[in-house]
Amino acid sequence: QTLIHADLTPWVSSAPGGDAFAEANSLIGGLRHLGGVNPRSLESLAASAVRGVIDGGFTDGTGIAQAVAMGADEVVVVLNSNATNDPYYVEVLFADGPPPVTPGKPKELFPVFASPPAATVRQLFRGFHKLSLPVNSQFLKVFAVGTLVATTAGNRYFGIEAGRSVTIHVVNVCSDLDIGPLERLSNYNALAQEVAMALVDASNADFVQNTLLPLFLGVQDMRGGQPKPVLV
Repeated sequence: QTLIHADLTPWVSSAPGGDAFAEANSLIGGLRHLGGVNPRSLESLAASAVRGVIDGGFTDGTGIAQAVAMGADEVVVVLNSNATNDPYYVEVLFADGPPPVTPGKPKELFPVFASPPAATVRQLFRGFHKLSLPVNSQFLKVFAVGTLVATTAGNRYFGIEAGRSVTIHVVNVCSDLDIGPLERLSNYNALAQEVAMALVDASNADFVQNTLLPLFLGVQDMRGGQPKPVLV
């Protein structure tokens, strides 16, 4: 980063009028000058709520724990667990779950949920509904949807109190495409097309209309009323 003057973190602030990114980059840029880190510059960062918009790979990459920490009691999480309906990134949040595999991620971050135990989460994943895939689907390997009802553990790292009931809807769009390096960009177009074709396939119509869409739009909103609060 120092040699090529690059910054791989997108910075954002609370500035209005479309200036959220520009102001944040300006304030962060000021820190790089000699003497740039000082009480005044730090106060400016705090006043503008500057933060890096990056993934949670070293905490909870699913975003479930962060959503629950913000008060959500119902969460819709869209995952890609590679080519299979692998529960690992969800079960690690639960009591008796596997240890983190990411180097540097502390095991002390977990559990987030006291119940059900991780073994039950694995069983529930095996019972998720699997949508029919398009004929000759190349990149979309599994499209699985299911729901877990969990009870929180006391977790001081995420600021979560024990005993809250949380409903977690999992939409697992499984593909062995990675996050970008050495992949042809057109492969992502093909994957998106395969997902769309699965959603409109006649054999999936009842499930998509009556189960999947209400997760995102809200049950009441599907009937013409106010949307049901769902955090995505």
